[in-house]
This record gives sequence, C-alpha cells and structure tokens, in this order.
Amino acid sequence: MKQLSFRIEDADELLSYMQKFENEDFYINASEVFCHISTTVLWDRPLVKGLIKAVKNFSDKIKIVGSTVACEIYDGELCREITVVHFCFFNSTKIRILNYECEYGMEVELAEKASEELAGIEDLKAVEIIMNSASMTDSDLFLKSLNIKDEVAVFGSGAAGEMSKLSEVKDADDFLVFSDRILKKGILIAAFYGKEFDCISIYSLGWKTLGREHVITKMKNALAVSEIDNEPAINIYSKYLGIKQDENFVINTMEFPLILRRWGVKVPRAVGGLDEEKNLIFTSGITEGDKVYLSMGNTKEIINDSLKTAGRIEEFQPEGLYLSICANRQAYLRGIEQKEVEFYTEVCDNVVGSSAFGEVAKIGSRIMLFNCAIVATAFREGKKDLTKTAKKRTKEFPTLFGEQPLFERMFHFMKISSEEYAILHEKEKERKLEEEINYQKAANEAKSAFLSNMSHEMRTPINAILGMNEMILRESENEDIREYAENIQSAGDTLLGLVNDILDTSKIEAGKLEIIPVEYSLSSLLNDILVMNRPRVEKKDLFVSVRVDENLPDVLLGDEIRIKQILLNILSNAAKYTEEGGIYFNVKEKKRRGDEIIIDFSIKDTGIGIKKEDIDKLFSPFERIEEKRNRTIEGTGLGMNIVKSLLEMMGTYLEVESVYGEGSNFHFALAQRIVKNEAIGNFEERARIKNDVNVDTNPFMAPKAKILVVDDTVMNLKVIKSLLKRTAIKIDTAESGQQSIELVKKNHYDI
Repeated sequence: MKQLSFRIEDADELLSYMQKFENEDFYINASEVFCHISTTVLWDRPLVKGLIKAVKNFSDKIKIVGSTVACEIYDGELCREITVVHFCFFNSTKIRILNYECEYGMEVELAEKASEELAGIEDLKAVEIIMNSASMTDSDLFLKSLNIKDEVAVFGSGAAGEMSKLSEVKDADDFLVFSDRILKKGILIAAFYGKEFDCISIYSLGWKTLGREHVITKMKNALAVSEIDNEPAINIYSKYLGIKQDENFVINTMEFPLILRRWGVKVPRAVGGLDEEKNLIFTSGITEGDKVYLSMGNTKEIINDSLKTAGRIEEFQPEGLYLSICANRQAYLRGIEQKEVEFYTEVCDNVVGSSAFGEVAKIGSRIMLFNCAIVATAFREGKKDLTKTAKKRTKEFPTLFGEQPLFERMFHFMKISSEEYAILHEKEKERKLEEEINYQKAANEAKSAFLSNMSHEMRTPINAILGMNEMILRESENEDIREYAENIQSAGDTLLGLVNDILDTSKIEAGKLEIIPVEYSLSSLLNDILVMNRPRVEKKDLFVSVRVDENLPDVLLGDEIRIKQILLNILSNAAKYTEEGGIYFNVKEKKRRGDEIIIDFSIKDTGIGIKKEDIDKLFSPFERIEEKRNRTIEGTGLGMNIVKSLLEMMGTYLEVESVYGEGSNFHFALAQRIVKNEAIGNFEERARIKNDVNVDTNPFMAPKAKILVVDDTVMNLKVIKSLLKRTAIKIDTAESGQQSIELVKKNHYDI
C-alpha cells in the first residue's frame, strides 16, 4: 500500500501528477486506487467538475470521493484556501462508492437502504461517510439509523467551507459533496473491503461539562432549539457567559458547545447559527427533553488526549492516517492546533485530513456525529510487524508556556467548582428521591390496605345477594321472576368480578399475591374457559376458532387458577371489543427441554383494534382506552394490568400486536413442568370424558349428617341453610364463637 498527496490548482495540474505515476509499479499492481479530494474553495463547481472529469478519463481503477472543507492537512501542515488530492494505492483492498441524494426527511429510508447494501459486502472493514448536513433534516438520525457490524470501523465528516468565507454562504448548495458527480443533497459512503485490509478509528474530545444540568424544553423543528429550561434558548449563553446577541454570536459560542449524554458518551453540539427568531440552530442530534450542559475546553487536556491517541495509533503500525478535525476545535486551540497534528505526523509518514462541520465516529455499536472532536483513522494492509516496538512517550505534554496561562487556571477553578456542585446536587437529588419513594410507598400501602379491606367488606353482601338469588332461580317457576333473577345474577357476577380485580390489584401492589403451582389438566382448563366465555360470544353471534396442538402433554404443574384468570381476561376483552367476525384461539408447543415445556397461547380477534400510541395505556390500572368511544362497554381497565403482572410473576410477558380498526393479537409463551407425558389429543373429548367420570347424576343426600355453621352475618347463615336444603343435612348455625361452643356441647359434635 502507498499514499501520495498533491496540492493542485486545477484539473490540468492533477492530470500531470497522475501521468507521472501511471508507469510506476505501485499503480500498475494496485487492486484499486482511492482518490480523496478536499477543497476550501466554495461555489467553484467548474473546478470540482474538472477534477472529477480528469480522474474518470484517466482510469476507472480510481474511485473518487470529495467535499468542500474548512481547511486541509497537507505535508503535515494545516492549510487554508487550497485544494488537496490524496491517493491510496492498495495491493488487494477494494473500494465501493455509494451515492445517495438526501431530500429533507429521507434520512431513515436512506439509512436502511445503505445498511442493506453494506451488509452485502464481504470482508467489509471500514466505512467513510461524507454528508452535506446543511441539506438534511437531521444527519444524526441518518447515522443512528445505520446498521453496520460492530467490527467495521466508521469515520467521516460533514461538508463545510473555509471559516473566513462562511458569512458569504447562502444555502446548502454552497457546500459540495461529490464522487463521480456532484451530489445536490449528498450522502457519500466509501466502503473498504478485503481480507488484508485493517483499520482503527479513535475519537478524542477534551471538552468538559460545566455547571448544572439544563433541559431542552421546546424545539421549533428538528434542528432549531427554541427554549432551554423554559427560557429562550439563546439566554443560556448570555446568562452564563455574557455573550452578546449580535452578528458575532456564533463565533463567540463555538468554544462553548452544549454537551449531551448519549449511551454513556459525551456528545458535543456546537451552535451552527441563529434563525430569524433567534432560535439556536444545530446541524443534528438534539431533541426535546434532552439534558445538556454547557462546556469548555482546556488546551492542556485536549493536547494530552491527542498525545495518548497518537500512541495508540503508533502501536497499530499504520501505513496511512486520516484526521477529521472540527473547525471549532481549531478555533479553540488558538495557534497550537498545529502541535496536535504534529503528534500524528510523528507516527505516520503521510498524514492527510481535513477540518469540517461535524465528525463521524463509531462508539461501540453507535454511529454518531460529533462537534469539537478529532477522529484519527489509521489503516494498513497485512499484519503488524511484531519485531517493531512503539516509541515511549511522555505521559503528559509539558505546558506550552513558561507561566501557566490565566485561562488554564480559570478553567481548573471552574472544573473543580462544577464537579463539587454536581456531587452536592446529586446528593440532594438522592435525598429528595428517597423521601418521595418513602412517601409513595406509604401511600401505596395505605391504598392497598384500604382496597383490600373494602373488597372483603363488599364481598360479604354480594355473596349473600347471589346466594339468595340462587334460591329464587332454584325454586321459582314464574318466568318473569326467573328473568329478573337471571339479570340480578349477571349484574352480581360482574360486580363480584370487579371486586375480585380490585383485590388482586391491591395484593399485587402489596407483593402479597403468590403463584401456587399445582397438578392440573390442560384439557379441562381450556374447556372450562371456553365454556365460561361462551355466553358472551353467543350473545354477539361471534365465531370462535380453536386450535390446540394435539401433541401437548395434558397433565402439567402450574398455577391453574391464575392461568385461567389470564386467559379469561384476554378472551372476555376480545369478545367485548369485537362486534363482527370472531376470535381465533391457538395453543401450541413452542419448545420442550427435559420435563419442561413452553406453550404459546395466542388470542386474535377481528375487533376495533388499538392505536399504536394507546397500547401502553392498555396496562395502566383504572385507565381505559378511548373512553368516549367505548363508554358503553363494561370494564374498569384493571384486567389487562392484572394479566401483565401475573405473567411477569410467572417469568414471561404479554405481547400485543394490533391494527386500528381491524383487530388485535394477544400472545404469550408460558413455561410449565410436565407431570405426565401423555398427549392431550382432542382436548374437548378428553375434558368431556373426565367430567363424565367425575359427575354423579344422583342428588347428594345425607339425612344423618349434621354440621355447624358459624358466621356473624345472619344473611350468610340463611343462604347456606337454603343452598343445603335439598341434602337433608341437619344444620345448626351460630353468630358468635361463644354460641358455637354452647351448641357443640349441647348437640355432641365430634371435634
């Protein structure tokens, strides 16, 4: 592999350089040649078109990428107002160039397309991305939507222009991104692939957060911040740094970017401009609700950070090195920016690079656009020479001045003050949070106790009502009275279900509800819930399609009662919210390991469906979706919250898929222990056989038996005597413990 760089004035000069190396072995034997063009000359489309034409006409072996930049690195020096062409002659590496025209709002769509194309490249090792950020709604959205393998290095930058000329920029078309043509609104990707190619890319910042945390409270659009801490966003700079709101505002704020934290990484965002309403304009990556800090750099820390990075690059043994340096960083280093570049020229003979607006870097699996950073990307073909050792470097770069600058001393003061404030602020937040947790815990315990007590108190009269109503249904032959009693039964069952849901909710919140595994028959469980749900389905003339895997084992170990409760809740909800069509109930084996089986339950309906934004509300207690639309449908909103909690206690979760206006699908996978490995077969027939064996058609009679019932509610005593009337059992009742003791002695009960 070989690198060559040329400073050129026009296409003819570029052509003359290419003609000089066309007979060289490094060109003749090259698998492909990478040509990287950087120019600070804005607007000069004829120049760029001429350079592209010269390269294309010379050889199709050469792959071109390029953009306008703020400055270039040429011959180890930072240079402005020039054009630099950099060639890489690879022995075996291949390059593929991907071009995308990015209209506003197309970022995600193009990222998905690029991810698919890159995934198809075998032995992909590195990706360079060049973007015209000014023409995109959110360039950071494009980057975070990319899906590139973790082992692939990613680097790049946003197109820019020479700093002194920025005031003359009219629109995005003044910044150029190009390959074999100029892209009007461009995203350019160069993919490097091959078995011999190796690459590392290292991101370095050096900016430190200052003061307290702030919150982005209002955005005008994806790029414009209107308010920070509910105040005009521009005030953060005037309030804390005294920066005037004049024509120099952007230049004066460049050294103090906002820092936000993303996935554990400090991500700087420098102000790119002000709109007519004086909103802060950023090129990407800030959203409403983000927490941000003001920041500032320290020259010593920035320089020392780059010194360490250069050491890591030297250990890699690069054959080529490309630096992406933020224009803000150079402005901040004020005269010593060249020193930072020198660290890298010491470890690689031919360092190239440019300064632009935003640096692309990959941290872990996340690809992000940074400001104020330097990204060093080193590459080589072949393996490292293990006989070479890296030069030992000092741990810190000595101060650049005899006397430590006032600026450095002030930075140190603000840094320590900010750290101390942050520690105190965090402790205060923790104290308040602990107080709030204790308050909420006490409130929840009081609420749970109240609901539990009230539920118990309500059950007593409800059970009495249902018991006496049962006697009316048994004994009355009057059709009108029986109809009234059936309505009472239906309303009573609904009320009892509501009370049971409240009691279960309070138990779950108090942590007192337990999962109790017992041996049960899966066929009986499925048959029971379908029989219990049948009246509601038949009343609405809905169909029920049931498919149960006949190879499922029938005898399992699990909490039968809670599984019934889960399935009944979902089935009854499906019936409630379906007016036409029906319900599909599927039960099948998902996985089996030893004596454990994972069963997949799915309940799909053709009902009204749920809006995507409302799915989370489905699991909020006492909250009903679209209350106005569904006001005639009975329910409290507790059922699905209980289902979710019960499934979590069983080590699983409920998945919901829904299309609004078309229907919903509720499904979950539940692990159960196999007791008997006997296939369920036709579950309805199996359940019917079991029920036939257990049912005695002869009425139960026990005239010689006697029982003692003790209850302090007289109505409950009447109910039980009435319900047991047909058995001929002798029943004694007592309303207190003392009275029961006297009856035991009197009637000689065996205790």
